[in-house]
Amino acid sequence: KESVVAERAAPEAVAEETVAVEDVVEEPVQVPVADATASAEVVDVEAAIQEDVVVATADDAPISATDDAPDPASVADEPAATEAAPAPGGRFGSRGQTPEKAPKRNPARRGSKGRRVVGLKIGASQLAAAVVAETDAGHELVELARRPLAPGIVVDGEVRDLDALANALKAFFDEEKLPKKDVRIGLASNRIGVRTFEIAGIDDESRFDNAVRFKAHEVLPVAVHESVLDYRVLEERPNEAGEPSRRVLLVVAPRDQVEPYAEVARRAGIKLAGIDLEALGLLRTFVAPRPYAVRAADDTATVVVAIGHESSTLLVSGGGTCEFTRVFDWGGGALQEAIAAKLDVQPAEAATILRHLSLSGPGRQLDGLDDETRAQALEAVRVRLTPFTRELVSSLQFYQTQPDSLGIGGIMITGGTSHLEGLAESLNQMIGVKVAVGDPLSRVIRATEIEPSLEAMIGSMAVPIGLAIDDIAVRSVDLMPRDAEKSRGLGLRPGFAKILVPVAVAVPLVAIGFVFASSRGTVGDRQSELAAVNSQIAALPVPRGAVLDAGVVGAQAQRATAVANVLGGRVPWESVFRDLSLVLPANVWLEKMSATVAQPGIADAAVAPNPLAPTGPVVGTGVTLSGFTYTQPDVALLLSRLGTVAALKNISLKSSQVQPNQAGKTVVRFEITADLNTTGGA
Repeated sequence: KESVVAERAAPEAVAEETVAVEDVVEEPVQVPVADATASAEVVDVEAAIQEDVVVATADDAPISATDDAPDPASVADEPAATEAAPAPGGRFGSRGQTPEKAPKRNPARRGSKGRRVVGLKIGASQLAAAVVAETDAGHELVELARRPLAPGIVVDGEVRDLDALANALKAFFDEEKLPKKDVRIGLASNRIGVRTFEIAGIDDESRFDNAVRFKAHEVLPVAVHESVLDYRVLEERPNEAGEPSRRVLLVVAPRDQVEPYAEVARRAGIKLAGIDLEALGLLRTFVAPRPYAVRAADDTATVVVAIGHESSTLLVSGGGTCEFTRVFDWGGGALQEAIAAKLDVQPAEAATILRHLSLSGPGRQLDGLDDETRAQALEAVRVRLTPFTRELVSSLQFYQTQPDSLGIGGIMITGGTSHLEGLAESLNQMIGVKVAVGDPLSRVIRATEIEPSLEAMIGSMAVPIGLAIDDIAVRSVDLMPRDAEKSRGLGLRPGFAKILVPVAVAVPLVAIGFVFASSRGTVGDRQSELAAVNSQIAALPVPRGAVLDAGVVGAQAQRATAVANVLGGRVPWESVFRDLSLVLPANVWLEKMSATVAQPGIADAAVAPNPLAPTGPVVGTGVTLSGFTYTQPDVALLLSRLGTVAALKNISLKSSQVQPNQAGKTVVRFEITADLNTTGGA
């Protein structure tokens, strides 16, 4: 849902068995943290058995679906497939091999009671699903399935081809006989903002909800009508003043990224239970819930990294909840590209070579792969691992600068790339922290036989398994857009719609007038609140410039004033770039960004400055953005979104022209100028 009533997210007491992570944790770095009092809400579990829905196979499905093991050449994010997988044609594979028939999955045990949830991961190179039933014994893993997805359908976590993805999903669910209700999709993108903050002194739930929404658009540069958000209260405790203080986990996603997934599910005949974050799916896969009060000063953070094909998801968990998450643009596909470039081979052959490499041993034998070629491939892989480790280390360092952060004791890696032999050991040497391969089955009970091909690549199923697990409310969110949520709740069939439409048209005008009057009253209340806030802002004092001690005079005062002006006029470039990345539409590309910042000069030494005179912000700063998109409305959308970036003002369109690009397509090239809203104190 776009909004969440605070009662739904209010924590209640729960005690569950925690997962032991000593096997992946070395001597921790202890960081003192404040005592916390928190708990978790227990999710009610339905007792009825969900019956699978079987629908005829779509004739127009672009990808064939069989029970055969998937072709490794088509699953790009699986660099460590078993020997049974067929090798593609080329120098390092035989074209005439036929894949063996994979064994049938055992159907779910129909005697198991509880709600069945389907966790669905829609990646850049594959579809993966897990069915988990909530029973008295625990989370029962009922079924696993996956299938290759053609490239270009999903890019950077965003749907690029609605029809192709809807057809692929329909064929996937029909031929794998997956339940089409209670399906939970996971999202992962660096455009999704995740923040934790505290709100104190508010007891009223409606006021608290409004405060969270106001804070959301304060910490993230997103417009209300262009985003969907959800939040969870992680803990509640009195602050130093004795006021109630709540720690909130906030998730805000661009509407244009979320809505296509809801539309694809509708076209494929899938009834969604929610749209969650892949990072929170990882949390439920590897970390058991526990009351937040269990967290102590000597606790260490559980770090999980899921390495996908084109991106990786980082999760830092403390006290059983999400403390920090980030998605960075590095995936296992980068290793295949490195091998392909180094050896001058096709991507499919590079994927085959990668599956036979080892970073800690001799590796597996492959016809045509001699020792010299293997050494060149290993060198390319190690070089390409460096940017990944750099991103990982910088992200963890940023987390540890946050208040009440925990020490990093160890890292668990998962995803298809985690099965590359010796990867954990290599990362351990490069980072200096113990790294181990996580087990996605550690929190579930096997209720079915797992295919050997899936067993060998079980890391690629970590996200869908976690998405299918239901435990406590603070460990999941629902980013379902409001209109899709209403449709999901009504669940009307077309026949009923034909009957209800005339009835809706016949609504009395008196009722319409009543609704109109109520709406005007609500708008009036909101306008009054806005006027009150504007009055409070206007009453705030104007920021003063550098104020020096009266005893500092002469040349010393002049130098001190110049330094204060420079420091006061610093531009927070990191926040500027972060905000730009969050508001940039998916179909807009920036080619160039230039900025000019006027530096404060030093006055003539013969003229003694007034050290107590206030100095204003730096003036004469400006930014120019150049890029391209496909339509003029996309340029207008970019302009409106740039207006939400706090660091920019006086935004204007300098030029916007339709031109052909090198590929022969028509694009709209634009140039946008703006001033930097520098207030000092970067």
